[in-house]
Amino acid sequence: MGLKGKLISETEIKGCKDLFHEMFCEKPHHLPNVVPQTIQAVDLHEGDWGTIGSVVNWNYTIEGDEKVVKVIIDEINKEKRLVTFKAFEGHLIEEYKAFKATIHIENEGDNNLAIWTIEYEKQNEDIPEPFSYLQLATNLTKDVDTHHVNQFFSKMGLKSVLCVKIEMKANKDVFHDVFTNKPHHVSTMSPLHVQGFDLLEGDIGTVGSKICWTYTLDGEKKISKQILEAIDHEKKVLILREFEGDVTDKYDSFKATLHNRNKRRNRFG
Repeated sequence: MGLKGKLISETEIKGCKDLFHEMFCEKPHHLPNVVPQTIQAVDLHEGDWGTIGSVVNWNYTIEGDEKVVKVIIDEINKEKRLVTFKAFEGHLIEEYKAFKATIHIENEGDNNLAIWTIEYEKQNEDIPEPFSYLQLATNLTKDVDTHHVNQFFSKMGLKSVLCVKIEMKANKDVFHDVFTNKPHHVSTMSPLHVQGFDLLEGDIGTVGSKICWTYTLDGEKKISKQILEAIDHEKKVLILREFEGDVTDKYDSFKATLHNRNKRRNRFG
């Protein structure tokens, strides 16, 4: 590959992209608390955290060896959630004349990709390509993202709201009608997931009616008993509240809202 080269890795992250950028740009000194097995210390030598030109010393472990590197923050781009570290002193410089690592985040549809780019120049041909550093960066990405996801769920507490948006091609009126007035057809449409439907009380498609679903989740047969709590035909909204069954064994309250709305395309969430 010659003396000069570039390595790139892409890792999808589930946590907040702004928190991820903040960790590496403004709060890298928090990393030893998040990934102590990899980063043992991050100390500011010059300047201020999160500013171009600041000098930071990193103590880290790679392939079982403890190392030290001193870097300067070469570039920051808040919009692209980008930060570039340029090494100028420490173990890295013993092997590489130049070593620069950039982390930024790109959107790919509904996904966020954390992208590491390592640009380097080896001291000589006997020095290996820095694949181990690319792997270290990838592992850091996964560990930091897991930390943020766990923090998110721990802050949610006992009560929370989850929302999912799915693009659909079907007519929104027909879709709303199936779940409101013809839920007994769902088992025919999706037999792998829903095996049965029974009306327990009231009339189908009326507020206050009680229904029972037999379904499969994670390979196990389940039962869900719900009361139809609200219907809005104009907004295509349906609200179902659990009152008995497998779901109530784990949750004190559980309510599902199906909402079909227009946003360029028909979507529900």
